[in-house]
Amino acid sequence: MRMLLTLFVLASLAILAVQVHGQLNSATTSTVNVTTAFVQSPTDLTATLNVSPTGDIMLNWTAANTSVFNYVIYKTENYTDGFNFSQAFGTTPDNRTTFIDTTANGTDQRFYVVRTNNTFGQQDSNTFAVGKWNVKLSTGFNLVSFPLVLDPSNATIYVTYIALGGDQVWLYDATDLLDPYKKADYFAGFGWFGDPSALTLEQERGYWYNSQNTGFTTDQFNWTITGRVAPSATRSIPIYNGFNLVGATTLLSKNVSTFWTQPVAADQIWRYDAFDLLDPYKKSDYYAGFGWFGDIYFVDPGRGYWYNSMNSTTYSQEYQP
Repeated sequence: MRMLLTLFVLASLAILAVQVHGQLNSATTSTVNVTTAFVQSPTDLTATLNVSPTGDIMLNWTAANTSVFNYVIYKTENYTDGFNFSQAFGTTPDNRTTFIDTTANGTDQRFYVVRTNNTFGQQDSNTFAVGKWNVKLSTGFNLVSFPLVLDPSNATIYVTYIALGGDQVWLYDATDLLDPYKKADYFAGFGWFGDPSALTLEQERGYWYNSQNTGFTTDQFNWTITGRVAPSATRSIPIYNGFNLVGATTLLSKNVSTFWTQPVAADQIWRYDAFDLLDPYKKSDYYAGFGWFGDIYFVDPGRGYWYNSMNSTTYSQEYQP
């Protein structure tokens, strides 16, 4: 019995010695694990179009509250294909919180994620994305919407750098029964004048942009929009009885049969294709019990749509980005 007790005491002392030895030799490692088990991400990431030279995309963010060595920038030309986080697009030379992409003008789409690289060689894993999208315009009227979540502070930039004398922006406010059409006109050398709501570009709205640039009757002209990629949370479009000028904040084409979840008999979807000079208006009709029939099969990012609702009750059309 005494021998067993002696062995137990010796074993306990041995375990204690190993624990103390381990704590002494791994004190620094333990501190690292505690300190950097969660690497903080940068916040408030924004993308802005640099109009001079046109096409550069400027990324800005708020510094992470951690020991930052630098920031790593990742990009993709197709958001649905995902990011290759094993290959960086660029890095900041130190802990500065800005990055300029001087090659963005060569693509119609480009999206970015910025991650913190701390002084211990660890990196955060955020997937918060911003980017650019080229909305296609032609001479004359174009019916468009915005697939990215726009930064309100960029509204003036969005509608200024492409403007020529005589350009117009129109929106349709279904809640204003007496005066639903809102318009702003551009006067060269003076700027935009008219209803300010027409220049307050918003999500889930469609807009008419009337371009006076005569060089784009058949060729596409890029209206570069920057903003945040919509998160996967459900979004909604308010639908009122009668006509609604709408768009979807999504980077994916959505089948009309699954996108519109509350149609009633005789509802209509209209689209205006500025590049189809012979037959620009496209339409689909809803037949109760049968579905949608006509020219429009998808709700596409960057396009605006007229939705003519026969439902006498206002409702919220929900959808997933």
